[in-house]
Amino acid sequence: MVFLGVGGIFAAHLKQQFFPEDVQYWFYLDVWLPNDVPLTATNDTTVKAEEVVRQVFADAGERSPRDKNQRSLTSITSFVGGGGPRFWFSISPETQQTNYAQVIVQVTDKELTPKIIGPLQASLNREVPGAWIIVRQLQTNPVETPVEILISGQADTDVKDEAADIQTLRGITTQAMDVLTQSPGIAVMRDDWSPDSPQVKIQIDPDRANVVGISNADVANSTAAAISGASVGILKEGNKSIPLWLVSADRSGRNLGR
Repeated sequence: MVFLGVGGIFAAHLKQQFFPEDVQYWFYLDVWLPNDVPLTATNDTTVKAEEVVRQVFADAGERSPRDKNQRSLTSITSFVGGGGPRFWFSISPETQQTNYAQVIVQVTDKELTPKIIGPLQASLNREVPGAWIIVRQLQTNPVETPVEILISGQADTDVKDEAADIQTLRGITTQAMDVLTQSPGIAVMRDDWSPDSPQVKIQIDPDRANVVGISNADVANSTAAAISGASVGILKEGNKSIPLWLVSADRSGRNLGR
């Protein structure tokens, strides 16, 4: 009875969590940008996130006298344009995409990991605008998003203006996010549509294109070359390989592509 009583006292002070997080020497950051950003913008944002991580660890060391003579941060490894290798059994690497980066952080004291997550998330939200950066602690049973809200509507085949339906859903999404913003404990919010981005739709006259022998693939390739450039070869200079790109220019001579 004495042992049961002592055990009950200790159990009353334990924190409860359905899927507890693993306290390990690593944690990682998911860096998301809008869908249409180039890889260079993702790289610049990742570099800024790395600087914030180093600054947060430096500030934590200054506040803790015990850590002044001990380096808490071991390494920072970033993978820009896709997820890194599977370094933890419960993490599925993201596919290759220009608007995503993964930053893996290693520390010397694993007990520091749960303490640094909150301050680091707040600093990233404040110091790196225009990106969704989520600080994630390792988990045995991973939960991608603790709270999810599904917003959907009744599909109407008679409605021809699909853009109007999308704008309606976006408006409702904005209202829901405004409500969540006023709730305590919210660190990061993100929708799976991302902001609107400009799109160009090319109207092709198939009859006239067939007369001159132009296919849809020819139009797609020439349009992509005019907007983003086209690879024409590789220049070998010593042990370096320099890609050569053909870009369009306007009448003033400025490059329109990459």
